[in-house]
Amino acid sequence: MSYKDINNKTGYRHMQGNNYLYGNLKLLNGSELTNALADGITTWTPTAPTLPTEAEQLATNKISKKNTINYDFEIESEKPILVNTVTWHGGYQSTTKLDSGKRLAELNGDANVTLYDSLDAPQVLTIVEADSLIISLGTSYQTIYTQKQGLMVDIENAVDQAALDAIVNPWEPA
Repeated sequence: MSYKDINNKTGYRHMQGNNYLYGNLKLLNGSELTNALADGITTWTPTAPTLPTEAEQLATNKISKKNTINYDFEIESEKPILVNTVTWHGGYQSTTKLDSGKRLAELNGDANVTLYDSLDAPQVLTIVEADSLIISLGTSYQTIYTQKQGLMVDIENAVDQAALDAIVNPWEPA
């Protein structure tokens, strides 16, 4: 025997759920529940959720801390950087793009290259100046990347919640 609700969705005898008809996920209102129960559809009370073990909670907290640090690192790594009175975009992608432009100029045999600063203003640099700029930006990125990677290792090696809490995110917004 089946039961049709007011939306013409069907539930069948002996279906179980906590005020739900499984299969169509229809929440029953009071009268629908009464009719369903009269038709033999039963309800159940879910058991209390089991709390995670200390080890499971620590693993979850480690993932959360890693995700937060990764997010804050990405923001920090892309902040503008002042090099020789010109502000440039920071970060891996920006450094790679500037390096690509410099390499193309080198391949063309050009003595100069035009690179664009953080305000998208053209900056004409010699290849040597461009190398120096790219090294400065890359070093800045690698410095904080190395710091982030060290934090990832520290998080993974944390043996308990106190050790995990002792790891400080240097880029956490105030």
